[in-house]
Amino acid sequence: MSESRSGGDVGISMQTNYQSKVVAPRNPTLCRGPKAEQKFTPSTFLKEMSLDTQQKLYNTREMYIPKIIALSDMSETTLQTTSKVEIDEPLFQPYPSDIVFQKFEPFKTYDVPLLLRNNDKVARAVKVTQVDTPYFKIIAPPNAAHKVAPGVAIVYKIQFIPEEQRDYTHEIIIATEREKFLIPIRAIGSRAILDFPDEVTFPTTAVKSTNSKVLFVRNVGTREARFVLQANKPYYVSPENGILPVGESMQVTVDFKPTVNGEIKDEMIVAYDTGEKIYVHLYGVSQDINVRLDKKSVNFENTHITMTNQRTIKINNYSDQLVHYQWKQYSTEREEEQQKLKQLHAISDDEINAIQKLNG
Repeated sequence: MSESRSGGDVGISMQTNYQSKVVAPRNPTLCRGPKAEQKFTPSTFLKEMSLDTQQKLYNTREMYIPKIIALSDMSETTLQTTSKVEIDEPLFQPYPSDIVFQKFEPFKTYDVPLLLRNNDKVARAVKVTQVDTPYFKIIAPPNAAHKVAPGVAIVYKIQFIPEEQRDYTHEIIIATEREKFLIPIRAIGSRAILDFPDEVTFPTTAVKSTNSKVLFVRNVGTREARFVLQANKPYYVSPENGILPVGESMQVTVDFKPTVNGEIKDEMIVAYDTGEKIYVHLYGVSQDINVRLDKKSVNFENTHITMTNQRTIKINNYSDQLVHYQWKQYSTEREEEQQKLKQLHAISDDEINAIQKLNG
């Protein structure tokens, strides 16, 4: 049984049976820098999405300093106006830094404990509030109205009652005697999961030839997959986007078309319409094949005007691959492109000069 907390706080109640079903790990690590965006491979994303709310919290081993959104005049809230805590850090350190619910079912109740630890050397008061919502509720502990001793954590419980399997976002407001900060809440609904391999490795490939890998991909998630595939040269992927229903499979082709020899590492990005980006490692090695001319140079004897002189050159293919070739003026594509740009600039300059002459 629960009763409303005095003071008219929105969405806050107190319970006599306060024990949470979800247990937080002991001694999480405090990270003072910004939270780095996690890069998922297909297997780590599948593992992450398979966790329920309890498992997700138990695997959250790091906490971050929250961003302060407002400062208060401490003389209006307390007699203890000095603090050992730096002004750019809050008096209370929250854990977890953001609250996540996942693998939930409609109309069932889920809860996550929110620990607020007093980092100061004196007892401090803290207040937890939120904007009214039918989906989230703050359950306050019996001692919520009391100050928290130095180094001690007070534990609230954030309760979630979804109506459907979709994404929910919310935030709660933490007000100490000196500042206010926010803790985001996310509820992750159904997700598409394409079972790409973590790495696609190509056999040694000749420069300026193509090697292809055909992947058979299945949607093992709980939502229709709407996705975009992105790869950088010399890797190419087809199709570049698609829609795949739950449980269905499709074929994806990745091509390796190297233009220089050496080891080439890159990533293919699988971008879902729900915002997640998954990274598939691409690895290939390219080398020049053994194709040679029988002569290093060709010399022509003196030839009269209007007459023709010919010489024959043999191309020897000592490799086990079929070679397609064409004669070009320059040895590399880069050099050829640079010459084309020079010619375009020269043509532009000639046109400008011609126009200036016409205009007198």
